[in-house]
Amino acid sequence: MTVIVSPFENTMLQEIMKIEQSTREVYADFPVWATWVYSNNPEINPKNIMITLSGDRITGYGHIISRPAYDDDPVEMPHTFYFDMNVSQEVQNQIEVYQALFLALEQRAEELLEKYPKLHAEWCIQHYGTVEPQLNFAIRKGFHRVESFWLLEKTLDEKDQQHGALHDFTVSEWGIESWEDQQLFLKLEKQAFPEETPTLENLNALKALPQWKTYIVTNSFDNIVGLIMMHYDPEVRKGYIDDLFTLPEYRNRGIGHVLLRKAEQYLSENGSNAVQLHVADTNLAALHLYQQANFKKIKEKIEMRKPF
Repeated sequence: MTVIVSPFENTMLQEIMKIEQSTREVYADFPVWATWVYSNNPEINPKNIMITLSGDRITGYGHIISRPAYDDDPVEMPHTFYFDMNVSQEVQNQIEVYQALFLALEQRAEELLEKYPKLHAEWCIQHYGTVEPQLNFAIRKGFHRVESFWLLEKTLDEKDQQHGALHDFTVSEWGIESWEDQQLFLKLEKQAFPEETPTLENLNALKALPQWKTYIVTNSFDNIVGLIMMHYDPEVRKGYIDDLFTLPEYRNRGIGHVLLRKAEQYLSENGSNAVQLHVADTNLAALHLYQQANFKKIKEKIEMRKPF
């Protein structure tokens, strides 16, 4: 089979969605991301999406999301290229298509890497581990497991929506609309998660989600010390916590607990029956918070990495 790699065009979206649906019929854990990622996500540059063709038929698709390290990050912190790929279940030699997609994405990543001040980079893929062709290809390419994330879920009960009071702190909504607010958000996110590389593109992608909302906690000096970000999908009547943090010097004061309850209240009032979130299995403090709030483990997501 001759595999041809082509740039993505919006006219291909319907056929890509059909491939995605057929994959989910075999692997129920395969995420539904093509529609939103390829048509509505500000973080995705169309140049970073690749398609494989056999004749005039689409056989696979994939993309990369670039998260460059900050200039003042430690030298050992890499630029990260998150990627994902999917190949039609009708293709007999799926490995050949995966290989063609990966090579095309690798070439695109090399172009992006030339713009960054340092050349140390890593590939990263996250998935639930049950999509065997993806997993097998990643292992063949030398990817190794570095971390796991738990998908947690809680059924929302109206009588459980009372959120406690915080002395000397205020809870309020934050639209993160101005350039100054956006830069402040990135600064706070970096303070809370030094190992991460938050970007304005990722923030805009989150803000584009349905019924997006953010609440903050401020101290008596009107400084933000905690934040929770969420959205609600009315089609499945579930909410999702996209971000939750308390700055290090303000932890263990109940701020995270109050923010979580505030989010649950908002989601419940807007029709959500349940709320989900992801948390790293190494983040013991966050796991303890969510267990106290009656979140239950649903399934495990694996993160695999490989030096570029």
